[in-house]
Amino acid sequence: MPGFGFVPDVEVVKAGRANRGDEQLFDEGVFGFDSDVSTGPDEKIRRRLEWGRSSLWVNVAESAIAATVAAIPKKAYVVGESEDDLEELPSSHPLVQLLKEPNDEQTEYEFSEAWCWQLDLAGDAFIAIDDGKQTSHQEARGEGRALGEPQALWLLRPDRMTVVPRADKKGIGGWKYQVAAHTKPAFYTREQIVHARWFDPLG
Repeated sequence: MPGFGFVPDVEVVKAGRANRGDEQLFDEGVFGFDSDVSTGPDEKIRRRLEWGRSSLWVNVAESAIAATVAAIPKKAYVVGESEDDLEELPSSHPLVQLLKEPNDEQTEYEFSEAWCWQLDLAGDAFIAIDDGKQTSHQEARGEGRALGEPQALWLLRPDRMTVVPRADKKGIGGWKYQVAAHTKPAFYTREQIVHARWFDPLG
């Protein structure tokens, strides 16, 4: 089935930029989480994020990597029946506009930079596609919820994400995002979440 996808123009940028100030390294716009880190569902991932934030050498290295990724222009394509069947979307297309202005809080650069930080430090990065409608627990289990027109893209802290199994227990139905044990969780279907992850030999 044809679908949509986007890839960076990797030939445009070859080297990273490690010229960001220390005060920006600890800014919420870079890491995607605040300084008062609460215990989420995955304590192991939370510790990775805390370690990365407190290590000077990790900050220097990751700052260069994330700045490089953020500076690479993003292009959107219609993907045909094969991987080689790509049609670039025009700059006026809503998907391209959404990539350039993902949400009201972050620029395209800040969003890409924060995504890279989360993926490299936690091994997982989650982008929520906001279509203006709430998702119930039942819908997150795969019980019917069509994705509406995307209005914004938001990064979700990976240590606060847990899998919601399908109702028939056959695979992932969706995701639950919970800030703390005493707060009400938010639910997402599989279609609402873009999940990127590095290979984990332990899981």
